[in-house]
Amino acid sequence: MRRFWPWILAVAAIQNFSSARVYESGHEVPAFQPQAALEIFTQVIAGEQLHSV
Repeated sequence: MRRFWPWILAVAAIQNFSSARVYESGHEVPAFQPQAALEIFTQVIAGEQLHSV
């Protein structure tokens, strides 16, 4: 797994709710940080809790 730091820095998980803060991405993460967006998407599809990489 690649490391996309410093873009994915803040991850929070409370029960079944997870959120990630992706820095330097504007309002459209896939347009500005495609690798970080793919990693988040992959984690969600795999049913994993979001975690920084």
